Amino acid sequence: MVLAAGLDRLDRQPAEYFQRLEAVRQVCAAHRIEIIPIVFSAGYGGDILCYDRNLAEGLPVKDARFVVSGQEARLQTDFPVEIPNGGFEDHEGDRVSGCRFHDQPGKVSFIDTQVVKEGKASLRFENFGQFPHGHGRVMFEVPVRPNRCYRLTAWVKTEDLVGRFQLQVLAGERSLAR
Repeated sequence: MVLAAGLDRLDRQPAEYFQRLEAVRQVCAAHRIEIIPIVFSAGYGGDILCYDRNLAEGLPVKDARFVVSGQEARLQTDFPVEIPNGGFEDHEGDRVSGCRFHDQPGKVSFIDTQVVKEGKASLRFENFGQFPHGHGRVMFEVPVRPNRCYRLTAWVKTEDLVGRFQLQVLAGERSLAR
């Protein structure tokens, strides 16, 4: 049995924790189950960050601009990024302006002026199964700078969704994030 039980912060555990851990050890011994402890989480840093948040690894950033005021330095966005027409407000019929691609306007993708998060329009996908591959996609091309961290925010309503939903960030043919 692989045991992930906060073993990398034993010095911060209460006495009851060790009693429960001993009970688990006894059950495993009685059933001849080997315990394989995870002592240091290498994934997201896990419990090691409760000792020192500065041990968290970050993405490399080069030549970032900071503005100093008094004793505080704040990151200043040097290259603001926006998705052009990300609210789908600008359209002709079911064709979205500013996006590089969206699946079969009027057949799979539709401008919806009834169900919106904010603004006056949204993009609705339906009829996936009636076409080869069953895709409902929209793609925007956005210029970015290397060695920067970007955050993508989207509002998605998945009512009656069958299948899977995925946001994907590409650099050419390479997937950077899912």
